Amino acid sequence: MRVLLVLLLLLGLPGWRPAVAQTHSPAAEVLTDPRPAAGQPAAPPRLTVDLTTSNRNAYLMRAPEAADDHGYLGTQLTYQTRWGLYVGTYLNSSYGPDNPLFDDYEATLGYARTGHGPTEWSLQYTHLFVPGSSKLLRATITDNVEGSLAHDFDFVYASLTADAFFGSSRDLVLTWNVSHAFPLPVFAHDTLNFTPTVELGTGTQRFYAAGLARNVRQQVVSTKKNGQTKTKTANVLETPDTPGFATTGYTLSLPLSLDMRRSSLALIPAYLVPLHVPEWGNDEKFFYVSVEFTRRLW
Repeated sequence: MRVLLVLLLLLGLPGWRPAVAQTHSPAAEVLTDPRPAAGQPAAPPRLTVDLTTSNRNAYLMRAPEAADDHGYLGTQLTYQTRWGLYVGTYLNSSYGPDNPLFDDYEATLGYARTGHGPTEWSLQYTHLFVPGSSKLLRATITDNVEGSLAHDFDFVYASLTADAFFGSSRDLVLTWNVSHAFPLPVFAHDTLNFTPTVELGTGTQRFYAAGLARNVRQQVVSTKKNGQTKTKTANVLETPDTPGFATTGYTLSLPLSLDMRRSSLALIPAYLVPLHVPEWGNDEKFFYVSVEFTRRLW
């Protein structure tokens, strides 16, 4: 039902038809491989709508237990000026009978410098509105500052993204990404890209530990004014110990995308290997698949 609702909303936009969504960071729309040829900077898309769906809710190399994770549908709208400034909104809808229609709302403001050579960069701020009923791993995060630096080495396209997260806890995460696109012309203006990609995550994960916190029954000792002590049993919120700054995992993916004039369609199979997972966390290695659509409205 929620898939139909979002599709109807998108179909109401002029000129929309299925295309490729990236991650819900609008910077991913700007720093992407392949780039326009050197000296041929393409005009940035003024308004882009993205739709992505996946069978797992993977986030920063972490995911819920398979039995509790039914995947999600994400919708993103990004407006970019010719000067590199952009704003974006994102809606997340997790599948499952006990989830709200939308369990994450995000608003982003950023700047990206692209199309002026082999090196590109972006800086953005995102505020997350996550309702209390949300079961997402990022439910404890309220704000994010992200900087990305990418370079085209001809034989590989490499990027480094630094994220600072704020909320009930604070985290710093670095994501390293290396890919190479193998283009195959399909029609005069359409290209089929096969892009093997390796992504490595490093950083802290207090946000994940906070999401794993649970109530445990403990003996609580209190001291009265007269010096006497009293012992009682109470529920205490306990958070598992988490590693410091460490490797959080890596993802191997094989995106296959059809890039057309104003839209694209991608199938992205991926394999996630989490590392240094806190106690009570999900350390399962798993395979998942995403389907992404993008449409430039003008």
